[in-house]
Amino acid sequence: MTPYFFARWDTKDPAFTYLGIGKIVSYKDGVHCKDGKGNDTETIELQLSIQDSGDIIQEIITPIDQTPKTITKTISSKTSAYAKEKELEKFMIKNWEEISLSENYDLVPNKSTGKPGQNWAGSGPLDILAVKKNKSELLVIELKKGQASDEVVGQITRYMGWIKKNVATENQDVKGLIIALEEDRNIRLSLDIVSNVKFLRYKKFELVE
Repeated sequence: MTPYFFARWDTKDPAFTYLGIGKIVSYKDGVHCKDGKGNDTETIELQLSIQDSGDIIQEIITPIDQTPKTITKTISSKTSAYAKEKELEKFMIKNWEEISLSENYDLVPNKSTGKPGQNWAGSGPLDILAVKKNKSELLVIELKKGQASDEVVGQITRYMGWIKKNVATENQDVKGLIIALEEDRNIRLSLDIVSNVKFLRYKKFELVE
């Protein structure tokens, strides 16, 4: 099984934040804790290793004194790439009306959180889900902060398959769009065969063929 981890820091908040795919380093059964009503209970304590979780946790824990001291957020000065896909995702959603994609597509709200664009595809968290203005097509958008390899083609087609089976109506097409700073030769070879997935590069933020 592939463990996907979510967390929330306030029990009154109905939404959980996706932390990523985690590797369980260790676990302990029967750890004492309090449940949501303050009653004594037991739980499983996990020690996890989750890629990029430091950046995510730093963003969502607002009090400065609660921010882990060992977590630092760095942005490479070598390229104009976003520090991680989440920043690119937030930028696109916030500025959707200013992006050329908005001419033909609207963001699909998440049924659980109501947030536009951000969705769950059963087999993993897809970055952005959009729908064509005439409702004839759903567009799965996968973002990569730097160079995109052919591995992302398998990732996005998996999301597309789940959306086709579980979200799309009978007459709706499902297409994919990969957006990255750069691409390698292998992804172009893959996309020559996968006709329903397109690739665009971002540049300050413009989409370039």
